[in-house]
Amino acid sequence: MKKAILIISIMVATVAFAYAAVAVPDKVNLKTAWGVEGKQKAVTFDHALHSNTNTCTECHATDAGGKWKPTGTIAGMNNKNPAHQFCWESCHVEKKVSVGKVCTKCHKG
Repeated sequence: MKKAILIISIMVATVAFAYAAVAVPDKVNLKTAWGVEGKQKAVTFDHALHSNTNTCTECHATDAGGKWKPTGTIAGMNNKNPAHQFCWESCHVEKKVSVGKVCTKCHKG
C-alpha cells in the first residue's frame, strides 16, 4: 500500500512539474504571431492576464496550448475576421468584459 501511494505521489509531482515547465509568454504581438499585414497597429495580447482568468482550452485546442481554436484569414480592417469574432463576440461580449468598442482600445501597436 505504501509503495502504491509513493508511486502515485511521484506521478502527480511529475505531472505538476511538467505543467509548470511549459513556457507561457506574458505578452504576444498578434500581428507578428499571425503574420498579418496592414495599416492597423498591432494588438499586444496580455497572455499572462488571460491565462490567469481563463482556461487554456477556451482559446486553444488543448490544455498544452499551441493551436488557436479559430480558423480562417485574419487580415485587413474587417471586424468580421476570426480574431474579432472569437475574441470580441465569443469572449468579451459573452463574459460581459467591457473593453470599449474603439479600434485603438486593442490596436495600440
